[in-house]
Amino acid sequence: MNTTPVWIATAGQEFTLYITNASDTTAQQEITLNSTAIANGTGGIKWTIRVPWSLLSPQPVYANWYVIITENIDGINYVSFTFETANESIIQLLTELSNVGGYLMSNNGKPYHLWNYYNGFNPTTQSVSRYYEVGGLPGLSVYYAWVGQGENASSCKARDSKKYLMCLGMCLLNTLTQQS
Repeated sequence: MNTTPVWIATAGQEFTLYITNASDTTAQQEITLNSTAIANGTGGIKWTIRVPWSLLSPQPVYANWYVIITENIDGINYVSFTFETANESIIQLLTELSNVGGYLMSNNGKPYHLWNYYNGFNPTTQSVSRYYEVGGLPGLSVYYAWVGQGENASSCKARDSKKYLMCLGMCLLNTLTQQS
């Protein structure tokens, strides 16, 4: 029970990335870019976005942007991440979204760092490895990583599955209460 792979919540799931203007653009038009992809067997997602040349040249388009990620579960799209950036070019936004270590600039002028890393169990190699995750998806990454990695099954006194799950739920509730 303490060797749940860190990608259990995202592997094989469908995610859509949306980028749309949250303010008037310098191009004087509404802009929406999107891409849908299925996460690979280890939860990695690669989106391919087709950006019209007119948004990049001769001058890049500036606006405040909404960045939204949805997950499709049983035909319903659930929002798992949403963020409004400060005024920046579409080039800046796409560059930050595509680089590990990238960040989004918030309206208050502070960077929101997209990428965090943690150590998690890889059942393929039977070892602990470093994984990168987008911190804005706590229900998908941090929660499952915590359940699978942060708690050793032997620390719970209950041995049958129903009692173990109740104990695990109480451990999780206590952790969430301590963090808030």
